[in-house]
Amino acid sequence: FADTAIGQNYYSRKELEALDDCELERVLDATDWGVLGLQGKAGRPLLVPLHFVRLGRSLYFHSAPAGEKIDALRRGKAASFVAVRPLARVPSYFFDEARACGATGFFESVAVKGRARFVTEFEEKARALQALMVKLQPEGNHEPIRAGSPLYRAALRGVAVIALDIETMTGKFKVGQNMPPAKRARLRRRLLARGRPLDRET
Repeated sequence: FADTAIGQNYYSRKELEALDDCELERVLDATDWGVLGLQGKAGRPLLVPLHFVRLGRSLYFHSAPAGEKIDALRRGKAASFVAVRPLARVPSYFFDEARACGATGFFESVAVKGRARFVTEFEEKARALQALMVKLQPEGNHEPIRAGSPLYRAALRGVAVIALDIETMTGKFKVGQNMPPAKRARLRRRLLARGRPLDRET
């Protein structure tokens, strides 16, 4: 909370805004899961955490063929999706040994708006599911998913695959870019000295 005034809308801060499609796609490709927002019952939003994969300008999800998510998609195709890639947590004592206010965390996030649709064509289904396997199980060790494969014929019929065709993408990247240079340099030294898995990357 140290980086925001009380009552300020954090996401209105322009210095954290990211609009470059290549950078936003990089974050989507590096993030395993996100939250899909749909129109729920009685006008309430339905938020569903899902693994996903990006192919071109579409995000793909797999699902059971029935349930609340499927019902929501039948009510309306407008959808939103948010993916957040966590980076290093920064403790307050990096900057002040007494006050807690300096505690923060870094991240990269992407918000997508678009239209959702059910994928019914087997070739597209298989392509999306195989891309999801490559993303989440890059070591392989499975028979590739192909539309004509007898091994996957029943699975492709039974699983629901949803595509979210991207209309707009925006991002918020918080990586210390709003810090004064001296504070940023100190933070860099402290992160490198701590040496946790995300510290060097951050």
